[in-house]
Amino acid sequence: MVEPLPTWARVLLIVGVAAAVFVAAIVWWAGDGMREVGIIEAVARTETELGLSISACNAARNDVDVVETDEEVVITVTSSDAPGGDDCADGVEVELGAPLGSQTLIDGSNGDRLVCGHELEGRDRRCSRVNAP
Repeated sequence: MVEPLPTWARVLLIVGVAAAVFVAAIVWWAGDGMREVGIIEAVARTETELGLSISACNAARNDVDVVETDEEVVITVTSSDAPGGDDCADGVEVELGAPLGSQTLIDGSNGDRLVCGHELEGRDRRCSRVNAP
């Protein structure tokens, strides 16, 4: 038969578990508070400028990372705020290093591809989501 732990051992175990939980909470809260957010809509305003509607709501900070190749432009947006949605979405502007030609836009948060159509009567080019790769 297994003997129960002495009182001092039970107290030590409880204190140890509480300390571990406390440290884990501090590490979690001490993060930069940023999370990846999805691109809801993309619009090619000029050959090198994109307007993005992103899944964040009134964020204090939205950071954009762009990786351009000959075939694709991967855009990853991180935000400091809660998820947005139909009622609230933040907008960010992205300046590309080279004109957006036939490259496919990739939403870095989920890998979804967005293809920009042709300009219609001087209007911006809307980018439509297609099946994920």
